[in-house]
Amino acid sequence: MERNKFLWPQDSSAWWSFLTSLIGGTWLSQGAHWHPGTGGLTLAAVSLFLVSDWLSHLTGRSRQGKVPNADLINPIGLALLTSAALGGYYFYQHIEPADLGTWQTMAIATLCLVGFIFILRLEWLALDSRLVFLTHLLLTVPALYFGFMHWGVGDARAYGQWIPLAIYFPAQALFSVFWLQGKLAPSSARSILAVPLLFGVIVLAGPGAWSLTLFLVAFLARSVYLLHRRQESPKGLPGLESIQYLGWELHAWNAVFCWTWIFRH
Repeated sequence: MERNKFLWPQDSSAWWSFLTSLIGGTWLSQGAHWHPGTGGLTLAAVSLFLVSDWLSHLTGRSRQGKVPNADLINPIGLALLTSAALGGYYFYQHIEPADLGTWQTMAIATLCLVGFIFILRLEWLALDSRLVFLTHLLLTVPALYFGFMHWGVGDARAYGQWIPLAIYFPAQALFSVFWLQGKLAPSSARSILAVPLLFGVIVLAGPGAWSLTLFLVAFLARSVYLLHRRQESPKGLPGLESIQYLGWELHAWNAVFCWTWIFRH
């Protein structure tokens, strides 16, 4: 790999998770009532997302010894980290004093999740399902924060907006990992995948979000079927055509999910 080259996020699934959370979360929670701190939080979230692959690469290289200064001192990476810090500071300046302690706790919890993700990255496991699941869960957090900014910290409406994202996108990413692993995936892959999706069915059926509930049921059924076929296949790695076809299908699932999530009311 070319030294000192900045790595932009290339995982299309990660782009789906992040942009849906960022754009959809802002639109559903705030609409025309723009919170003054939203701009700062948006700048911080976008900057951290764009710099994420570069930081992950540095974390991976650290296992091989000292990371060269040429890799550490990357103008784009440092500029994005500076933008994230400025955005976070601007957001901090617009927090209500009564909510300051709660927001600090949430920020620390988010940083702990990021730290744990980097620890998993240091373990250097190929197709680590834990890393993939937690990464996509982290990418949905902006939707929760936007809801808290508009409706108040801890408001049930913010959780109602965030939970579908926090269930579907991590589960979809988990399915992709198990499908790629094929026979190397754990024998319990289908039941592991079913846990978050069935939890979502239970939670969303209560408030009457039937469109999202039926969507999760359909996605679970399709995922279990595809995993069963992959694990029964005598082939090892899937062919390029199969991977491309699955990618197109997942894009279609994502588009239907976004439409259902945004217009469910």
